[in-house]
Amino acid sequence: MSFRRQTYNDVPPRWRSDLGFERPRPVCPDRAGDVIKEKFAALNEFVQLRGGWLVSVPGDPGIRLQVLPGSPLPDQLAAQGYTVVPTGTTQRILAHAVAQPMTMSSSGALIAATEGSTKPVTMTITNAGITTVETFDLRMP
Repeated sequence: MSFRRQTYNDVPPRWRSDLGFERPRPVCPDRAGDVIKEKFAALNEFVQLRGGWLVSVPGDPGIRLQVLPGSPLPDQLAAQGYTVVPTGTTQRILAHAVAQPMTMSSSGALIAATEGSTKPVTMTITNAGITTVETFDLRMP
């Protein structure tokens, strides 16, 4: 026995609002949805080139932005006419969040540099880690 999900037209008109069925949304005229997605793609490219992340569905009017603390990106977007509203902080896993400076020992092996050491840093190893990011809501101008 298989079950089929009920749709708007399966429910009698007098029960539709009681059961939580909404009338289907009308389809966007011609290219209105495509234009919004193109604007979103351009904004996403602008944000990524400046070290930020858009974490919203393309075309959704509510756009969520994440940036590292102290980033000038929210101010740059506000200068371009976007409405930028801070919503708090969250955490994000970054590929290069933890940097570990290494120095060369007398035997030639790499060892972790100690704080205040005067030895030159030979190499810096980066690892993935969790970092705090600031979040903002954006509205397109």
